[in-house]
Amino acid sequence: MILALLSLLAFHPDQEPCRACDTLTAMAAALSDNDGVKFMAYLDKSTPGYYDIEANVNALTAQQDVAASLDVLEETGDDQQAVDTVDWFLMCTSQDGLQVVTRRRMRVKVSARKEGKHWMVTAIDPRSILDPIAATPSLKK
Repeated sequence: MILALLSLLAFHPDQEPCRACDTLTAMAAALSDNDGVKFMAYLDKSTPGYYDIEANVNALTAQQDVAASLDVLEETGDDQQAVDTVDWFLMCTSQDGLQVVTRRRMRVKVSARKEGKHWMVTAIDPRSILDPIAATPSLKK
């Protein structure tokens, strides 16, 4: 069973639209499409833990049907750099036939830098939001 796509970026009514919203929305959509390669395209390779993030995202999207949503809680920065505090929610359904659902929700700081017309993510903290889900024990004997 494939989860319905949930790729949502919400703002608080009293908040200016965030600078890196297009990038954050695209990242959530990539996760919801189980597309680790596309997700990683929004991260600068100088991002701390880049290759760990890549391995974790690829494992997560290979083993789970992922639905992702991000809610921007706060943003600081300027026209070239931004730090967004987001409420990051993942709902993961195992692809092992058992369809175990795991929900993960964290407050995450996402740093981004403008490169040309686009924003590239330069840090995700904590990165554990993207850790693969622990394997489900088999019920078969």
